[in-house]
Amino acid sequence: MLTQEEAKSIFEYRDGVLYWKKTGQKAGVNSCGYTVIRHKSIKYYAHQIVYLIFNGYIPKLIDHIDRNKQNNSIDNLREATKKTNSQNSKIRVDNTSGMKGVAWHKKAKKWMVYVTIDSKNCYLGLYENLDLAKELSIFIRQIVHGKFANVEA
Repeated sequence: MLTQEEAKSIFEYRDGVLYWKKTGQKAGVNSCGYTVIRHKSIKYYAHQIVYLIFNGYIPKLIDHIDRNKQNNSIDNLREATKKTNSQNSKIRVDNTSGMKGVAWHKKAKKWMVYVTIDSKNCYLGLYENLDLAKELSIFIRQIVHGKFANVEA
């Protein structure tokens, strides 16, 4: 396992990017949106190494605050759990409202608002006005999910 001391001796961190100290070249290759780096036959993600360099350990899960897998600035990385990481996830591609936690209810012909708590959707009512439904969704998710609430449309 890579240690903080070893990582600092091998890599240089500049503006959210890791470089090999030996060659000055950018470290890693793009794989599924993440930068992957191999060291001693072990695969690491760049964000894991950056986190290790600054914090001394690699947590089980690291969240990219802005949801950009390539933005490995230390200010954009935070330790997360599976639950908190999912709270900061991007909006689903099949979303019709343009806002997390708001969906069209076909039978009622109104906008339904819900928030996910502990993997369960909690119903918050039906609304004719989409803007009101979006505002309520944002407000509730900020309360329930705190700093992990993704309130962007």
